Amino acid sequence: MKFILSAALLSFVAQYSVAQDIKTESFKVWGNCGMCENRIEGAAKKVEGVQAADWDSATKQLKVSFTAPASLLSIQKAVADAGHDTDGIKAPDKVYDKLHGCCQYPREISNQEVSKGKVQTVYFKVTGMTCPDGCAKGIEKALYKHKGVKQSEVNFESGIAKVVFDQSKLSVEEMKKIIEGFSPEGESLKYHAEVVKQ
Repeated sequence: MKFILSAALLSFVAQYSVAQDIKTESFKVWGNCGMCENRIEGAAKKVEGVQAADWDSATKQLKVSFTAPASLLSIQKAVADAGHDTDGIKAPDKVYDKLHGCCQYPREISNQEVSKGKVQTVYFKVTGMTCPDGCAKGIEKALYKHKGVKQSEVNFESGIAKVVFDQSKLSVEEMKKIIEGFSPEGESLKYHAEVVKQ
């Protein structure tokens, strides 16, 4: 009887100590869509010791539960190597550039680019949009596909498109053409873009 009790006690202590070793942390990971979620979570789960990984597209937070030998740094590195910037490690440009167009999230703009005067911000008033997803998000993505665009945000409610761009690679007139030339699949909508602030 004593042996059985001792074995049960040892088993409980072992399970408790393992449970105590599991850490749960959250950190920011940039991404956009369901494909991003699968890629981010998949990269994190490949790290030895990671028990669970859950990325929230709204908050951009990746929640991970892990034990040794995994560490926060090794998980961030694995996610960055898959093409997604974290708040600790930036993804290699070559990997980011190969991501699908809808997965190419807006990247942080370096102070060096701003100080050189290359990076500018322009606001367009866009008319003709009929929905937030097909129109506003579609225009946002169409703009962001161009290498000169650093950030693009299109607000359906206000009809304002904010674009942060490298003026050495793209002009305001070219961006206007991108907006007005955008066409959702299977639809023939007409958009008009007018600069309201530059």
